Amino acid sequence: LSVNALELSRLWQASGFANSLLVDVARPDFRSQLPMQADAFRQYQTEVVEVLKSQLWTSWAPKSVEIFNRLPPVFINGDAEAYYRSVATLQGNQLRSLVSRSLD
Repeated sequence: LSVNALELSRLWQASGFANSLLVDVARPDFRSQLPMQADAFRQYQTEVVEVLKSQLWTSWAPKSVEIFNRLPPVFINGDAEAYYRSVATLQGNQLRSLVSRSLD
C-alpha cells in the first residue's frame, strides 16, 4: 500500500466524510421541522447536499492534492498509470461509500 493511499484514507476519515450523509433524516435540525411539505424537504436536502459538495471541493480535493505535493508518489515498476488508477479507485470508492451510506 502506498504512503499516499494511506494518507488519503486518513484524510477521508479525519475530515469526517466517512460518517457524512447526503440525505440525513435523523439530524435534529431536520426532525425539528417535521411534518414537512415536499417542497420544504427538497429545499432542505438540496442545502444539505450543497454544503457537503462544497466541503468536498474546498477541503477534501485541495488536501488530496496537498498530499501528493508533500509526498511525491513512488511508482511500482515505474507504472505511473497503474498507480494513479489505483488512487482514482480509492477515491472513487470513498465517494461511492458516501452515496451508498446515504441511501441505506
